Amino acid sequence: MSAATGRGDKDEPPLYVQIAPDVARLASEGIGRNRIADQLDVAQSTVTKAAQHAGIDLDAAPAAATAGRARQAEHARLELAGLAHQIAVKAGNKLVDALDRDDLDAIRPLSVAFGVSADKEIALARHLPAGDATTGDTLLDRLATGFSEWAAHVEQLDHHQTADDAQGGTA
Repeated sequence: MSAATGRGDKDEPPLYVQIAPDVARLASEGIGRNRIADQLDVAQSTVTKAAQHAGIDLDAAPAAATAGRARQAEHARLELAGLAHQIAVKAGNKLVDALDRDDLDAIRPLSVAFGVSADKEIALARHLPAGDATTGDTLLDRLATGFSEWAAHVEQLDHHQTADDAQGGTA
């Protein structure tokens, strides 16, 4: 087959028919006419004709590819939000336990781990479809309750310590 004319034996289909599946595949990946022509080492007009034969609108191909990349990005954000949620839940549960035990050494690192992962989950959830972002709020509500209970407990301890100091100071 002559590369210049794209014509070969009379029994072979024309070049544009032969490359139509490749053009369709490359176009679906978001590659434009010029790059397809370069990759297949054919003229742009041959790519256009092959795309028409395959029923592909090369002008719509980049938009379709962009939509595909957007779906991939949304899926990746959903996975990352899920991982951040898992970390936040584990750190949050341990943080509530540390608060209950008054384990002051564990509270700070667990607070940081929880805060960062919950923040990432919430930030990622803003980019997800509605209804996928409710778990972070539930966990935050639970932790807010835990912090409130811990603060009340510390205040009570401080009150008892002040009372003990007052009694010890007068004795």
